[in-house]
Amino acid sequence: MAGLAAAGNAGSFLVDSFPVLQYLPSWFPGADFKRKAADWNLSVKAMPHVTMKFVHDSMDSDTLSHSIAYKYMEEKSVRSPEKEEILRNVLATLYAAGSDTTVSALSSFLLAMTQNPDIQRKAQEAIDDVIECHRLPEFSDYKSIPYINAILKEVLRWRAVTPLAVPHSVSRDDEHRGYHIPKGSIVVGNAWCVSVVLLPSRLAFSLPIRAMLNDISVYGENPDVFNPDRFLKDGNINPDIPHPQEAFGFGRRICPGQEVAEASIWMNIASILAVFDVTKAVDDNGHVVEPSGEFTSGMLCHPVPFECDIRPRTMHAVSLIQSGIHGL
Repeated sequence: MAGLAAAGNAGSFLVDSFPVLQYLPSWFPGADFKRKAADWNLSVKAMPHVTMKFVHDSMDSDTLSHSIAYKYMEEKSVRSPEKEEILRNVLATLYAAGSDTTVSALSSFLLAMTQNPDIQRKAQEAIDDVIECHRLPEFSDYKSIPYINAILKEVLRWRAVTPLAVPHSVSRDDEHRGYHIPKGSIVVGNAWCVSVVLLPSRLAFSLPIRAMLNDISVYGENPDVFNPDRFLKDGNINPDIPHPQEAFGFGRRICPGQEVAEASIWMNIASILAVFDVTKAVDDNGHVVEPSGEFTSGMLCHPVPFECDIRPRTMHAVSLIQSGIHGL
């Protein structure tokens, strides 16, 4: 994932602007991009085998019995080399695609809860009204807790995991608002702001288009403020406010795991708020530690490391946590 994040930044390497450099031998001075690419390629090829080895080594585990891998491995039809290779690649893709991006979104969520205790309490009350503290949230609760859905949407909008998405290459000559875009140009969709960055003929300029995740005419005032209410109307999801779709990319290369990612993030948000309080940390001198609120830059955007305090809400919450662990 570190390699993907580095290579995914358009212009990070000279070869992005001067493709002829791809023909340099790896030992040539300045061709470190080829050496890095070779290392990343080894990691990419090894990853499917690592995940599959874990499956084979854990076939007798009760935890694994609830997984997709276990269910498919139990079927005799999957035992052919061809189908096992497909399963191996699917498992690696599922693991890699959500390992860093989902963690980034949840880190932003935890930061938002640390900074906004009122929103956290409101969310906990919404969860308690539905599950009555008797159990952990389930996917069947999705439509019953619109405030959690609003928090999910705001997490995706507030600090997009991939604010510049993944660079695209124009497959044919095109034109947009009088600008000629030659075939092969690198196009970067700017989900964060109100423009799309183009690199036609390997030169960068900005081309205004419709506003995106920080458009005040769509999402209201103060887009930098974490505010789930911007997605609500009369206590329910407002259908007139668009889903922050741009957080998952654009066009044919949009994230194919969007629904899986949203379901995973929703369940994590609901489960954390159901049983935990997330507050600002306190240092050894009794002083509250204020998070900086800063985020990293790059293809993947996530909060810089910050301290927070995560504690079970009640003793009953402790029992729910323990039962959830044993039920895995």
